[in-house]
Amino acid sequence: MFRDIPLSVEELQFVVEKVLRMFPKVDLQEIPPLVYQLLLLSAKGSKKNVLEGLISFFNQVDQKQKEEQRDSESVDFEAATVPLDQLRHVEGTVILHIVLAINLDRDLGKELLKYLKVFDFLKTSVMKCFKDMQFIKGSKFLQDLVPLRCSISATILEVVANSVFGWDHVTQGLVNFGFILLDSYGPKKNLGSKVTEITNSLSKTPAHKACNLGASILLETFKVHEPIRREILEQVLNRVIISAGSPISHFIDLLSSIISYAPLVLQNSSSKITEAFDQLSFLPLATVQGLLKAVQPLLKISMSMRDSLILVLRKSMFSG
Repeated sequence: MFRDIPLSVEELQFVVEKVLRMFPKVDLQEIPPLVYQLLLLSAKGSKKNVLEGLISFFNQVDQKQKEEQRDSESVDFEAATVPLDQLRHVEGTVILHIVLAINLDRDLGKELLKYLKVFDFLKTSVMKCFKDMQFIKGSKFLQDLVPLRCSISATILEVVANSVFGWDHVTQGLVNFGFILLDSYGPKKNLGSKVTEITNSLSKTPAHKACNLGASILLETFKVHEPIRREILEQVLNRVIISAGSPISHFIDLLSSIISYAPLVLQNSSSKITEAFDQLSFLPLATVQGLLKAVQPLLKISMSMRDSLILVLRKSMFSG
């Protein structure tokens, strides 16, 4: 197409804008090939225009689809202009095109990072949103003035749910972001240097809500993406063992939820859990109690894991 035609800066911008304006008129299945051509064309310039145009278009399509879903009670859902599964598969293909294009053109990746600000931007946005929600809920006047129309948690968890539609390239980012939210949480130590765990008042703070969101991201990602389950489990166990001197109840709670969801599946990762057993004698009592309670579903179905735990406990008794 235009990639092989010499274009001035003004001509290139005109072509990019012209193609982007065509998107709403084109059948959804025809969007990925157009995106592919636009990304090739962005090697000549107008990277920002291309990325902003793509993001804006899919934001509009998503919004339209959500509006149609809300009206589904009064309108036949089959008449929806944008079928949800088709939209998500198209978005997955577009994400793949963008990832491949960034691998070939690092400047495109830098432009995308400028636009998104990635994890720091996301973490700041999540915290700000929870703080705003807390502030608004404390004021009847503000509730009437600024009604809460959306939930940041629901929006992010929707991305996790949609990632099953071929969005494989966002999975690692979701895992990283989930752990960033978990790692950023931690009640401070008191003057006696003892770890202060979660209290009822702390559980209502924006920081703890962000922590809960991080745990939900990781749990839901664990449920729908089998290839990344081992990594999630390993990272959670590592934090339980290595961060034993810090508040880690949120990691133990996540571990418990993961094991409760799929104890049979986690038998394949029993070696990682038995390795954690070897560290029990070096951990605080509260951590040991929490860890043993979390792995109970596994102990009920795995004799080898139960034997490993008994052996470790016996060694601890005699060494003590």
